Amino acid sequence: MIEYPHYFEGQTTAEGAPLYAMFPDVVVREAEPMLATGSTVLDVGAGSGTNGTYLALQGHKVHSVELNPDHLEHAQRIIRAFGGLATANTMVQGDMRNLNFREEFDAVIATRTLQLITKSEAYQVVRTLRQATKPGGLNILNTYIAKPDQQAEMPDFALFEPFEMETLYKAAGWEVISEDPNEIRELTYDSGKPGCSSKALLIARKPNVTEQIRRSLIDQAEACRRSDPERYCDLMDEAAAL
Repeated sequence: MIEYPHYFEGQTTAEGAPLYAMFPDVVVREAEPMLATGSTVLDVGAGSGTNGTYLALQGHKVHSVELNPDHLEHAQRIIRAFGGLATANTMVQGDMRNLNFREEFDAVIATRTLQLITKSEAYQVVRTLRQATKPGGLNILNTYIAKPDQQAEMPDFALFEPFEMETLYKAAGWEVISEDPNEIRELTYDSGKPGCSSKALLIARKPNVTEQIRRSLIDQAEACRRSDPERYCDLMDEAAAL
């Protein structure tokens, strides 16, 4: 595994400021060993590209999307600082609320970014992230959690309740591999944005095709449990045989 440095000695931005890169998100580092070498990864709201560049250095092919042009420029400088090692992290400008991918990815990342949009927009983005994931692939999330009254105070930002993201994924049939809802603590606000004091980490795996069919059969069976007991038994037997 190639180490990811905290800073790059001698490298500067266009303005002459030191070039920096924070360490990869802890949930990304936890999930990386679960990925096969050469996995395709989508990093949404990538910021300065820390997570994507880290994964590229581990041998994965990453497509990173970031809306802020300053973050995008900084990320591209970080990639160039690594020379050819990190060229597998492709950084492009884009809005996570308007993603449209024909291909599916082995893993999709969204860490510390959903809070920058509204709650309803965040729900839609999560649905898009799941759709962009291959069967058997991973979603890797780091979201902010807060008390209900804090969400009401900040309607333009997506703040989730404890276990809310875990529940959303389980309801969609995904296997939740790792979750850390953390305790709710008072958020600190900076210029109207939520602070970083309370986060929920989640790694979830999309069901493979066989599991999707099995769940579909069970849902059909449950729908006719009372009206057609014989068909219920047949569907349950069919699901059990998969």
